[in-house]
Amino acid sequence: RAVNIKKPACLSLSRPTTRGRRHRLRTSSSEASASNKVDAWTISLDEPPNTPARRMSSQSWGEHWVRKAPAEVVAASTFLWTLLYFASKKVLPMCSTNYQKWDRHRQYKARGLVPSSVFLLVIVPVSVCTLIFDDELRDVRVSGGTCSSLFISAVATGYFVYDCAVILYHFQDDGAACLVHGVLCMITYGTATKYHVYQFYSPTFLLFEVSTLFVNMRWLLVELGLKSSKLYVYNGLSLLLAWFVVRIVWGFASSYQFWVDTVRGYNTGVLPAPIVLWYALSNISLNALNIMWFGKILKGAIKTLKASSLTLSAPDFSSRAAVESPTAAAKDGVPACSIQCESTLRLRPTCQDG
Repeated sequence: RAVNIKKPACLSLSRPTTRGRRHRLRTSSSEASASNKVDAWTISLDEPPNTPARRMSSQSWGEHWVRKAPAEVVAASTFLWTLLYFASKKVLPMCSTNYQKWDRHRQYKARGLVPSSVFLLVIVPVSVCTLIFDDELRDVRVSGGTCSSLFISAVATGYFVYDCAVILYHFQDDGAACLVHGVLCMITYGTATKYHVYQFYSPTFLLFEVSTLFVNMRWLLVELGLKSSKLYVYNGLSLLLAWFVVRIVWGFASSYQFWVDTVRGYNTGVLPAPIVLWYALSNISLNALNIMWFGKILKGAIKTLKASSLTLSAPDFSSRAAVESPTAAAKDGVPACSIQCESTLRLRPTCQDG
């Protein structure tokens, strides 16, 4: 099945000889054989495309920069988040008078919310659009990548480089747990960027950042003294729902497909053993942490609901003590499931990334 395109008689091209009017084309596919020879003026419809596992999309934005210099993208991303962190030190005092009244620890936490929130508000929509509209990404699940997936991995790597640097500088405020979390994420996305592996799962698991928005909001509402507000209650309920949908339902469904692709990639020799071992351990650890954190949130909510005759129709927010105490909340009808989140999620907001 071929479409022959004849050269117009009136068109004169400078070709040295009749023999030179024909040349042979060879495809870049590893399975292409010597029989795949086509005339210079013939377009074969049976011609196999380039192997998708090592192909970059030619239509993605930022193609040249991402393909040729991913390290520059990582460096630019690190610089951007660092710039936002230091810029927030100048901007936050002008936006809120409460910031100036806070101690050094709370001011540091507030500054960290700025790059964390901007990162998730950028990376989540971009990841969703990439998973929906980048058709080539489905062909490079464990090896290779597209420009959009590589860009996402590089930006995420730069963010975690910044996060590790800030945590290390404020180690007394954050502790070893946050540092280990940041280092693991930095290595995971950095490996994906450098070796072009698991590019499909970079935007897939970055959707976990949806729950980080409500974690950041909870911390801010507490520090602003709005624990007795309806917004605090609704944010707590949203945190429970987002955590379950994104990190449990979506996370385990994606992890199942991750293991299927990993086994297939290892058996076919596409993935080396060290890469498989690292990402397998990372996936197990991530799911274990998500279950543990969600179990604590759910346990606190169930304990509060059992100890109270909870009604959501007419909550009473007149007593601040009722919001701060699960027992008092049961008496006043406050939906304390969100209140228990505070006691079970005493983590640095940016530590909830990915």
